Amino acid sequence: MAQLKDSMSPLHIPTEELMVWGERWLSDVNPETSKAKNPNAFDRQQSVNFASFMDSAFANTLADALGGIPVRIPNRNSLLPPIENCVVLVLQRKVG
Repeated sequence: MAQLKDSMSPLHIPTEELMVWGERWLSDVNPETSKAKNPNAFDRQQSVNFASFMDSAFANTLADALGGIPVRIPNRNSLLPPIENCVVLVLQRKVG
């Protein structure tokens, strides 16, 4: 079993990547689709991608705090994690 840390490290989000997301937020066009959008907001696609970006950063920080355990993406056909002692990065899961 991994050795837990006494405290969780600060969430690390690379400044350069966050600046790119800030530019996308401020823009009135989604550069990936070339479709117009409201400035100072994400469109649906950008919102999902930004949430995934933040989820990944948090999962890596949590995995480090839990003793450096791996981060894994789950098998869509299983309710169990892919391996024991891992942080599961759930992109989107609906059960039922």
